[in-house]
Amino acid sequence: VIPLAVLFISFSQIVNYWLLRKKKFFSSSSNKIMQATSTSTLSYYFGHIKFSNGLILGDLLGRFATAMYGIFQAFRNGFAIKSSSLKSVQHELKHYKSFPTYNLLPAFLDSFSLNIPVMLVSSFYSFSVNSLFNFPRQVLGVPFSLISASISQVFFQKIVEKKNNNESIKRELMKLLKPLVIMASVFIVVTVLFSEQIFVFVFGEPWREAGYYAKFLSFSIAIKFVVSPLSIVFPSLDAIKTGSLWQVLYFFSICILFFFGKVSIIQFIILYVVIELFMYLVYFYLIFQTVKKHDHGVFKQNS
Repeated sequence: VIPLAVLFISFSQIVNYWLLRKKKFFSSSSNKIMQATSTSTLSYYFGHIKFSNGLILGDLLGRFATAMYGIFQAFRNGFAIKSSSLKSVQHELKHYKSFPTYNLLPAFLDSFSLNIPVMLVSSFYSFSVNSLFNFPRQVLGVPFSLISASISQVFFQKIVEKKNNNESIKRELMKLLKPLVIMASVFIVVTVLFSEQIFVFVFGEPWREAGYYAKFLSFSIAIKFVVSPLSIVFPSLDAIKTGSLWQVLYFFSICILFFFGKVSIIQFIILYVVIELFMYLVYFYLIFQTVKKHDHGVFKQNS
């Protein structure tokens, strides 16, 4: 199943980046809607009829539908298949070899790092505490991550365009940073003041404690929302090594939590949030320095 899933995901990503290159943002967004609706609908259907392994099949068919819909969107927007020589393919592989060379393992570690806290809470405490910890991360974090991903893709197109035109990027970065910080600040204030009441009202009294955990987790979710869209700077400006270095450091910093299995759950969450805040501030510093280096090069060339 995994090779098929990887194939469908690859098709979808290739088409999505091509649409962004052509500034077909509506088509790109409709592909995401297609993925969400098809996967959830099929998974629900297979669950309803009690089909064995329905979640896996629903996810696979949803990704297949998304890939096919994406290809349809590409051809509708003027995509044309062109033949490529083996020499040109070899040239592109050589040109972009730094991506798999320096980013494959760090990207895996980064993805694994996202699940380490959940695994540790389940191991150190209990499944009930784990559900109370992970629930606000899903309810609050997933919508923000989807918004963040959409912003990142639009920002990616603008950065690449400015890079190709040998233009400064700092102004574009600061222009995006301001609304992100404002939205994140409002989110933190609302969550800290009203998260318990909101969770009880929406999900019921049993989830009050999850609302309490959300007060602390809101800081982690907020800083990820601000910094993550900006990280597209690294692949855009061919600074993949810098981004990969941070991913490795982030993994080892999260591994610090392994040594705190005897503290209370609140202390564990606070430590986790502190690590997240520190590492994402470092991430933003590296992003800013990468942009500053690019703009310095642009200034030298133009002068």
